[in-house]
Amino acid sequence: MPAAKREDAKRAIEAAQAAFPGWAATPPGVKRKIFLKAADIMERRQDELVRAMMEEAVDLVHAHVQEAVSGGAELVTGGKYDNLIYHPTIVKDVRPDMRIFTDQTFGPVAPIVVVSDAEEALAVANNSKYGLSSGILTKDFTRALVIALRLETGMVHIGDQTVNDEPQVPFGGQAALDEFTELRWINVQRTPRTFP
Repeated sequence: MPAAKREDAKRAIEAAQAAFPGWAATPPGVKRKIFLKAADIMERRQDELVRAMMEEAVDLVHAHVQEAVSGGAELVTGGKYDNLIYHPTIVKDVRPDMRIFTDQTFGPVAPIVVVSDAEEALAVANNSKYGLSSGILTKDFTRALVIALRLETGMVHIGDQTVNDEPQVPFGGQAALDEFTELRWINVQRTPRTFP
């Protein structure tokens, strides 16, 4: 069976959308057989499907980086890939109108927005439709707490990075989904953390 292309996926989605009204009337036993057949096909073509998804992901990461550089950002390091491995990349002088700022890149890319002070940093950080987690690195914990209270994110890590979230703690903040807007979590790391 030949590898599927993006056009094939688009046709499959269009066909599924056209069939949806009939799907509601399909008996449960028939739906189950269809799901099992689809699962068997997906299992047989798992490597092919994963590779197609990874290729698309690498293409998207690279497009974000290239668009930023074409728009005036500076590529500090990286910006290339081998097969499905994107090299760690740093892009500085990123502006809020660039996709690398507005969209989730989901790759090893650090877009850097240069600001002049804490107020501008706060404005840039809050200029996002996302915002589940944030980090403030400073030695002035009192000032960091004041800024943390103004950040529109669900979690704020003072003196720490965002990857140290606790999965059992609910996300909150104004940028999160409605279900998660009641609680906010702010933590303080007082001792220096060793980063790899």
